[in-house]
Amino acid sequence: MIPGHDANWWSFSLDPELRGETVRDDPDKGTIEVNPELDGKRLLSYHRYLRLDTLLSAQTPTSRAPDERIFIIAHQMFELVFKQMIFDLRVIASTFRSVREAEGPELLRLVGIGNPAAVEDFWGPARASAARVRHSCKRMVPSIMGYLATDDLFDNREFTEKFRPNLAAASGFQSAQFRLIQRALGKSPLLAVRLFPSDYYLKNYLGMDDAGIMQAAGETEGAGLVRVVDGLILREGADMATPPPGSPYAPVAELDALAHDMLTRISSIKEVGDSSCAVPMLAEDETSLRELEDAFRERMRQGTESIRKRCGLSPRLTEEERSLLERKGRVFREDWSRAVRDDNNRRARYGPACGAARFLCEDARTLHFRDIFDALLEADSRLSEGFLLAHLHVVKRRLGEVPGTAGSGASFLDFSQTLTVRFPALIAVKAARQRICKT
Repeated sequence: MIPGHDANWWSFSLDPELRGETVRDDPDKGTIEVNPELDGKRLLSYHRYLRLDTLLSAQTPTSRAPDERIFIIAHQMFELVFKQMIFDLRVIASTFRSVREAEGPELLRLVGIGNPAAVEDFWGPARASAARVRHSCKRMVPSIMGYLATDDLFDNREFTEKFRPNLAAASGFQSAQFRLIQRALGKSPLLAVRLFPSDYYLKNYLGMDDAGIMQAAGETEGAGLVRVVDGLILREGADMATPPPGSPYAPVAELDALAHDMLTRISSIKEVGDSSCAVPMLAEDETSLRELEDAFRERMRQGTESIRKRCGLSPRLTEEERSLLERKGRVFREDWSRAVRDDNNRRARYGPACGAARFLCEDARTLHFRDIFDALLEADSRLSEGFLLAHLHVVKRRLGEVPGTAGSGASFLDFSQTLTVRFPALIAVKAARQRICKT
């Protein structure tokens, strides 16, 4: 059972006949009727409908600095936009699942090959959801970022001197909703890579001193590296970023796989034909792997030297630190190699999906697919190449190499962003769209 108000949030239907139904009290499902009729009266107000008592009292600054208020509000606005994006991605995932599971004439009907007008009601929610996801990434997220990126709106000295020290070890890096969105948009292989130092979180959350952290790194298999979705980093949000089966978030995490499975299913339709096309692969040759391992190790070295300087020590690494650095490089390479290999194995199966995507995006009867695919591709690009770069720029200007963002400053955000773009959403659709543009 999903508790209280969240149960209402997830109580939706794709069926045109059911979408207008009022959500009723249901103890088994956890839903509540928001505005029941009581003695002939309806008591709901704007204030109560939006739960403004809760919403407007959810800001608790740590300091008297006025700028901390917009810092909190901006991050809460990010999370509200992410919440809506996750819901919209769930609607799209549920739509794709319905198509994937359809058989015979029902599959043809839902795809729209027979009579596109007959399925406009079915595809309506998914098309609107995809458009909202794109709007969120194109307009809303950059607009909110403006509050923190613009000097006349947010004073950097107030931030770094007046209240940022109070926030350890909290960071926007810990947004579980953002990680779930990344999963939905094909980034699960990257989220499985141990990439980030755990030192900052071990010190702040577990109270470990430097000697204990070094000892733990030397004794653990991961050499002190953790995944960005690790519970040590995400804390209360870990189950959202990596949702267990049965969670309302689980279909969102599966969106990219659902899309490709649906396309593979559609490729079996006779009219689609045998139009398989190649999907680009990630580089997994020895030279590429070595270059990336060296780049990762260099970022680690820079981060360690920066920390030593801040502690008043010589930037020169000790023998123990150099040895640990070598181990961390090997851990990263092992995880990265596995992620690349697994993703390439997945991509190798997507030839039929690519062919189906090309057919759907070119056929006038199935433009609903093209609209949804194009919106998701743009949203992914806006997040991976726009938002993350903008965020990196803000972090560099506001914090420099101060730990707290990714555990070791901007250099790790920079490196991880270069990896993120290697796992685009809907890779088979992207390949199909590129082939269409070339013809």
